[in-house]
Amino acid sequence: MLHIHNLLTGIFLIDSISSLDYLPLVASFLKGENQGSRLIPESRQFQDGQTRYEAHIAPLYSAEGNKGYNVGFSWSDWYPEEIKEESVAIITITGVITKYSSCENYGMQNYVSLLNRCYANDKIKGIIISLDTPGGETRAMTQMIDTIEGRNKPVVAYVSDGCYSAGVGIASACDAIFANNEFAGYGSIGTMQTLINKQKYFEKEGIDIIELYASASKDKNQEFRDIIEGKTENAIKRLDAVNTYFLDSVQKGRGERLTADRAEWGTGKTWPAPDALKMGLIDGIDTLRNVIDSFI
Repeated sequence: MLHIHNLLTGIFLIDSISSLDYLPLVASFLKGENQGSRLIPESRQFQDGQTRYEAHIAPLYSAEGNKGYNVGFSWSDWYPEEIKEESVAIITITGVITKYSSCENYGMQNYVSLLNRCYANDKIKGIIISLDTPGGETRAMTQMIDTIEGRNKPVVAYVSDGCYSAGVGIASACDAIFANNEFAGYGSIGTMQTLINKQKYFEKEGIDIIELYASASKDKNQEFRDIIEGKTENAIKRLDAVNTYFLDSVQKGRGERLTADRAEWGTGKTWPAPDALKMGLIDGIDTLRNVIDSFI
């Protein structure tokens, strides 16, 4: 009997310490205690002639009087199409980076659409992607990298206290990266996959799971079956291929700004912002207001 649950739905680029915070939630799902719910962008309807701006939080003014609008999906966010003056759009990404939306956060498919809507508004002269994330799915990161690389205006990443793993991949595709303070964490540039073998749990509950395979399906789930037998060579080979893509993406994005060798920053280690700055992984430590001013 074999039953493996691939916890992270594919290969993850996530800080391992941060991922432990999600284990209680995962356990509740596995036990059927938490069914969750999907986040659905809130809709708004206004009568003709009414100003939309009354429904929003006021824009952030920079030291030079420039405006930064928080754009997103909720009632308190601005929609990109509503911005009517030269300004900067601020997109905030928090939590685990996933391709699809879940009960925890919005997926990168939503943010890809949001970025494209910002690109389409000529009144938006620049975009700030504010990141506070432990990392996430490879497939979600690649979506964001592709969309950022297709930009028609400057896109700057802003590390809001912590940006790790897949978050670094997204940030590195931007024109510049700034951290909000010297204690902000950065790094964990590495690849991992977590699997949970639920066999003992089901045995304890008196549940037998029998898996039957068609005669010609000899390779179906073979990688997972090998893992449970301690044969991890093929799985690690696949992780290595993804990790090479990840490191290549960071190196491509940062280019000549990197002052440290790949063997130093590409091991999965994390650093405070000043150390990341010394290695050329980020461009500075500054306030959000000053970063808005960088779009002048």
